[in-house]
Amino acid sequence: MRGKTKKLAKLEENTIFTGRNGELIPISTLFSNNKRYNTFDSFMKKTFNKKVVKIALDIGSTCPNLDGTFSTKGCTFCTGGSGDFAKSGDIVESFIQGVELVSKKWKDCYYMPYFQSYTNTYMSVDRLKSNVDKVINLPNVVGISISTRPDCISDKMLDYLADLSKTTYLIVELGLQSIHDKTLKLINRGHNYSQFLECYSRLEKCGIKVCIHIVDGLINETKEDMLITAKEVARLNPDFLKIHLLYFVNGAIDTLRLQNGEIKPLLKEEYIDILISQLELISPNIAIERLTGDPDKSKLVAPLYATDKRGMLASIDNEFRKRNTYQGRLYNEQ
Repeated sequence: MRGKTKKLAKLEENTIFTGRNGELIPISTLFSNNKRYNTFDSFMKKTFNKKVVKIALDIGSTCPNLDGTFSTKGCTFCTGGSGDFAKSGDIVESFIQGVELVSKKWKDCYYMPYFQSYTNTYMSVDRLKSNVDKVINLPNVVGISISTRPDCISDKMLDYLADLSKTTYLIVELGLQSIHDKTLKLINRGHNYSQFLECYSRLEKCGIKVCIHIVDGLINETKEDMLITAKEVARLNPDFLKIHLLYFVNGAIDTLRLQNGEIKPLLKEEYIDILISQLELISPNIAIERLTGDPDKSKLVAPLYATDKRGMLASIDNEFRKRNTYQGRLYNEQ
């Protein structure tokens, strides 16, 4: 395969995985661009025959963990909703601005509006549908991604999402963070793992594509705890996975914990070690949307290496090669 190292090609030549529809797939066809994991970019190019770029948008959502329904404090890593760089205001204007920005880097691609900030199913179906309808038929839009929580999808909302998934390429991004209830309580998440499983099952039965979010480095979690979360994600076998590094920003409860010595950030080497060990457990059929976050440099307290995304990804690639391993290497052994 062009762009592969000889070691990787040799490693993969006799490695076959079973696809989602029962087909046998050589692992060499799942990876590209000299990567040893199944990138979202590669997966979408194979799906649409062109690069697909997500345009992050803020549609004015809130969250039951912030508006007082469950809490006003939010998750301990939160400073008021994810998506520091999501554009707010008129949704069409925001989308166009986002397209203009990414077009400076990528000239010929498709787009996916990404309702990123806060909990985007924590509103009426009519309101969500109104926002979707404004962007779904814009030029070169091939789908939509909606970020939410597992305790915020009503039956009526699920029916709408199921219908939407039949007309466009829909991804529901579902925040899990950890499968450990003790951790979910410590981070003030507001739901337990059973609630997540129930929601995931309902989405899966409707044929809706799901991207699971997990976070590494949460308070009191060991490497083994994080690997157990990865094993469970592998069992669930979602379409997509995002792995975030916990970082500490001004105004977050976790940052106060950091300053009080109750928690410490993962060292760069620790994070990369955990991350690769997790990916070895994850089926190569699962496309990886993210391996680290995009912290706002003006708000970040620690770890400072999180601001160097390009350097982080290069270090991850180098460690994969150093270990001569890849996503899914241990998947069939579980």
